[in-house]
Amino acid sequence: MAVTSRSLQFWNPADASKKLFKNGTFGSKFSQTKFSSAVFDEHGICYSGGANGGIHVWDQKQELGLVLKAHAGEVTAVACNQGMLVSTGKDDMVSVFSSDQGEYQFVRQIALDTFHFASSLDVLDGKILIGHDNGRIQVVNADGTDKQLVNVSHHDGEAWGLAVNHDKGTFLTCGDDNMIYEYSIHDKTMVKQGKVWSLDLMGGKPYETQKIKSTASTLSSYPTQQQARGITFSKKHNHVAVSNNYGDVHILDYNDLSKRITTLYKQREWCEALVYSPNEEYLAVGSHDDSVYIYKISESGEYTMHYAITYVHSSAIVGMDWTKDSRYLRAVDQAYSKLFYDVEACQQVTEGASSLVDHMLWETSTCKLGWDVNGVFLQGADGTDINSVDASNDRRLLVAGDDFGTICVYNYPVLKNTQQCIRLTGHSEHIPRVRFYEHEGEHYIISCGGNDRTYIQWKETKKE
Repeated sequence: MAVTSRSLQFWNPADASKKLFKNGTFGSKFSQTKFSSAVFDEHGICYSGGANGGIHVWDQKQELGLVLKAHAGEVTAVACNQGMLVSTGKDDMVSVFSSDQGEYQFVRQIALDTFHFASSLDVLDGKILIGHDNGRIQVVNADGTDKQLVNVSHHDGEAWGLAVNHDKGTFLTCGDDNMIYEYSIHDKTMVKQGKVWSLDLMGGKPYETQKIKSTASTLSSYPTQQQARGITFSKKHNHVAVSNNYGDVHILDYNDLSKRITTLYKQREWCEALVYSPNEEYLAVGSHDDSVYIYKISESGEYTMHYAITYVHSSAIVGMDWTKDSRYLRAVDQAYSKLFYDVEACQQVTEGASSLVDHMLWETSTCKLGWDVNGVFLQGADGTDINSVDASNDRRLLVAGDDFGTICVYNYPVLKNTQQCIRLTGHSEHIPRVRFYEHEGEHYIISCGGNDRTYIQWKETKKE
C-alpha cells in the first residue's frame, strides 16, 4: 500500500512487474481528503489518517467503509494491533479505539506533553510508542498513565558536533536545531540538555555579532545563532565550548548549560574543529575562514587570545591534534595541507612533517592526512570522500567516516588502501564525525550522520 496526496494505492506483493495496483475507492458516502499515514492490522484491514481528522477504514476490496472521527486536526500517524486502534494528530492528542472484528468503540483521548506532532506510532501489550517530529520518543500506557520520555535526538538541519567525555562515559552533541545534548554511553539515554543560544543565555538581550551572514550550508529553519557544528569539553574548567554558524564560540558551564561564561568572537566564519589542549591551558578553534585561533585559559577560567594563525592555510580547517605535552598543534584543511605549529613560541614548525611524525607524541589522531592514515583513501576517490578519522588511545584501531554513510574500522596504522577493514553501515547520510571511547578494555565508536541527524553507538565484540 502506498499513500499519495489524495488516494491510497494497493499493490499485490505477488506482482513481479510492480505496475499493477488499485486505487482505493471512496464511494458516494465519503468525500476525498489528503492522507499522510496508513497501516494494516493483522486481519488485512487498512487504516489511513486523513487531513479531515478522521481514521479511514478500508476493507479487503480496497473500498472505504467507515470514517472514525478522531482528531480536531490532521491525523499524522495511525497504528492497530492486538485489538487496539490508536492515532495521533496535529491537535497533540492520542485517540484510542477498541477494535473487534470490524466493530470500533472510542475509548479515550490522551493529551501529549510534547507539543510537536507525532509522525510515528506503534502499540503493543497495552503500551503506545510515540515518535515526535522534534526527535523525542515517549511511551504511555493505553489508559493514559505513566508517560515516559524514552529518548531525544536532533531534529532540524544537520548534526555535526561530537565530543566524548571519557571520564564520565558520555558524549556531547550539537546541531542546527539549537540543541546541545549529553548522552550516557552505557545507559543509552540523554542525561543533560541545553541550548546553543537563547535570550536567557545572553541575559535577556538580543543576539549581537559583527558577522553579516553565515557561510554554512543548511536546511535548518532556525536562525544562524541557533545552529552549531562544533563542540568540545574541558574537565579541568568544567567548560563546554560550542561554535554557532557565525563562528562565535560560546563557553558554557558544563554543570549548568544555561549559564554562559563568555563568548569568543575572533573567528570570521563557522567552525567545526574545536580542541582543548591536554593540559587544558589552551583552546584551539579551527575556522572555515582558513585560520586557527588559540586561546590561553587562566586558572580562573578566563580566555585571552594567545596565537592567531592567519594567512597560512588556504582553505577551511577540518581537524586538529595536540601533542601530549600541549606544546605542538597540527591542523589539516580542505586544500589537503597538514601544517604544524609551536604554540608556546607562536610560530610554524616548517619541518614538522619530518620531526613530529612519531604517533606516540600526539594525544589524539583525528587529522585525516598523514602516513598513519594514508590508506583510508580508496583508489580513485578524492580527499573529500573521507570526512573524519580517529585512532583508539592504545593505537590499535583506526576508524574513518565517509561521504557514503559508511564507517570503516582498520588496524592501526593504515598504510595502504588495500588494507582490510570492517565496514559498518547504518547512516543514510555523510558522516562528519567519528570518535572512539574506551572502557575496561572495550572499544566503542560514536558516529554522527549529518543530514540524518542520527548518532550511532558501536561496540567491539570479540570473536569466539
